[in-house]
Amino acid sequence: MLNSFWWGHSGNNGHGIHWFSWERLSVSKDHGGMGFKSLKAFNIAMLDITQVTFGGVFGAQNPSSKVAASGVLRPGDINKVKDIIMSNCKSWDIDKISSMFDSTTVRRIINTPLFASVRTDKLVWNLEHDGVYSVRSAYNYYVNNVGNQDNSGIAGNWHQIWRAKIPPKVKNLLWRIGRNVLPTRATLNSRSVQCLVHCAVCNDSAEDSIHILFLCPRSTECWQQAGLWNQIDAGLNTSNNIADILLFILQSLNKEQQEIFSVLLWSIWKRRNAKVWDNITESNTNVYERAQHLLTSWKQAQQTRSYANTPQPIQQRTNWEKPSQGRYKCNIDASFSSTHNKVGIGMCIRDDQGRYVAAKTEWLEPILDVEIGEAMGLFSAVKWVDELRLSDVDFEMDCKRVVDCLHSSRTYNSDLGDILRDCRVILATNLVNSHVKFIRRQANEVAHRLAREATCLASFHIFIDIPTCIYDIIMNEMR
Repeated sequence: MLNSFWWGHSGNNGHGIHWFSWERLSVSKDHGGMGFKSLKAFNIAMLDITQVTFGGVFGAQNPSSKVAASGVLRPGDINKVKDIIMSNCKSWDIDKISSMFDSTTVRRIINTPLFASVRTDKLVWNLEHDGVYSVRSAYNYYVNNVGNQDNSGIAGNWHQIWRAKIPPKVKNLLWRIGRNVLPTRATLNSRSVQCLVHCAVCNDSAEDSIHILFLCPRSTECWQQAGLWNQIDAGLNTSNNIADILLFILQSLNKEQQEIFSVLLWSIWKRRNAKVWDNITESNTNVYERAQHLLTSWKQAQQTRSYANTPQPIQQRTNWEKPSQGRYKCNIDASFSSTHNKVGIGMCIRDDQGRYVAAKTEWLEPILDVEIGEAMGLFSAVKWVDELRLSDVDFEMDCKRVVDCLHSSRTYNSDLGDILRDCRVILATNLVNSHVKFIRRQANEVAHRLAREATCLASFHIFIDIPTCIYDIIMNEMR
């Protein structure tokens, strides 16, 4: 039914020629398909969570999942992460891991930090930030990693078509041309449709896509009038395949030329249809002017819609500000050094006059995902402030994702959720009048510099005096 809807039209009660199966239409646009929903992938994502998809994700993603899913380990094997952790300390059992996985997987498992906040094993879906399985992410995983293994797609720079600034109906026509499903007389005859074979415009050669769009004398004149014939002629000499020719021509044109080339193709095809269905003969001037009018009017409509939908810019603070009277402010940031394989964390506390109180740096090894590293920085800062017995503290950091997750009522079944859960406990019990806020990077320069210095210092360092690396900023922001 879906295929009938796509290929049919009102003129024949929806019974058009089904040029492609739905499976071939479901191939991504970058591989020559239309990117329609794959019913096979959708059903797998709906019905088979652990047997197929989760096992694939465990093998392909960061192995911080709490349980090894079926499909990765054989039935009866060790199937919980706790079984590959040393019993006497919270560290990986490298010998056991090495006997179970390949070297790449071993390295990724060992580089996964073990957080103290994780107390029990649980299933974690690594393709979602909250760690909860979703059909959407499972579907995308299947389509991108399994569905593209068939031969339904065609290699080529297809995104040139879909990213072009041209009307959607023109993009659709270009796709049909490239996939050789344009209903020319030659193509229709190959599908056992009884019709004339000769070109409807020149009544000379057989009407296939290459002829009607480029080699028909009337079409050639249009391309010469548009100043594009040299590029088209070069494309015609590269291959006999219409997809190769089309993509080569698009590649050789600049953006403005691509636009006029595309709409002129549409107008040439429209002239052909006018001759076939209404016996109307159009001049080259009409063809060219219609193409120009379509492109101009469409661009004007897009500009009007874009202006109407443009949101008003929101003014956001870009300078550091002192906390309100009687409060402290703690700025936090994390840096990520692939050279040292470490995450550097920096934090600085100041009072309501902007005066320096204390600073701390530390680093974690190995390097972590950005959000995990930033969350660990927040946890370290909250724990440190609690140890200092301070209250009424404004925590500020420039990672919006972490701040939003902290304040969200949503359950995060992931490493990020575990870390933020510990942060909430401290904030709710010992720092009840403290808050965590998001700020721009420009207002967090002190913590940023400390975080960069952290990987070069001891594992943790507390500064009673102002560190040299932030002295100028502290003095400037006190004013």
